[in-house]
Amino acid sequence: MHRLQRFFDILWKSVSDRQYYHDILRASFGFSAKYLLILLFILSLATIMRNAVWFIPKFPSVQTGLENIKSTIKTLYPEELVVTISDGVLSTNADEPNRIDIPVSWREALGEDDYKYLFVIDTKASAQDFDSYNTIFLVTDKSVIYPDQRGYKVSSLTDLSGDTVIDQKKYEAAVSEITPLLNALQSLVAVFLVAYAIFGPFVGSIIAFTGKLIYLLLFTLAVLLIAKILNLPYGYKDLYRLSMHGLTTPILVTYVFSVLGL
Repeated sequence: MHRLQRFFDILWKSVSDRQYYHDILRASFGFSAKYLLILLFILSLATIMRNAVWFIPKFPSVQTGLENIKSTIKTLYPEELVVTISDGVLSTNADEPNRIDIPVSWREALGEDDYKYLFVIDTKASAQDFDSYNTIFLVTDKSVIYPDQRGYKVSSLTDLSGDTVIDQKKYEAAVSEITPLLNALQSLVAVFLVAYAIFGPFVGSIIAFTGKLIYLLLFTLAVLLIAKILNLPYGYKDLYRLSMHGLTTPILVTYVFSVLGL
């Protein structure tokens, strides 16, 4: 408790007491480095706790979503649909556009309301038609179009050679291979959350600490130039250590802005 109280005393002085910076010069480099590392560790821990508060209530719905995917994915493929890809050109035996809805249980578990369909197959469509189909994946005769941050992305089928036929039987065989991966994914989600909670503060603070030290290598050069112009009696090492404490205010302000979503 005494050490924690001492840390917050140093933090407060680093923010509010200009005279304290004279005392810093009499301390070791390790003193300032340890202070900065502890500050970043506490903020990293606070960030992970905020994320946990947000995610823990959603965790059951994620598990439910994975269960729903496992139970409904087997029945997604239309019974009579046969898709043929011949030398990069796709065709089907069905009336087009052929639409596969997003299962209701997926919508409820994953909160997906932006699209009505999971797949739409229309060999006469083009990438420019993507938005009008209200689908996650639009399959044309030569490409698959799906959303990305810039609007949509196009993956070409023309690089495929030979003949490929996809029917319900082959689809079910593929699903049987994917199902064990979904089972493993459910366990991995829980393992990841535990590992994130335990190791996240350490890893996050070390990465941030390293980044700050590298940043200060260049920043201190600019400060040194100003110090020389003003004839201040500080060398590079002194200014580097002072800057480690000087980062306190921008680090705290940045964290508060992130909490407020600004």
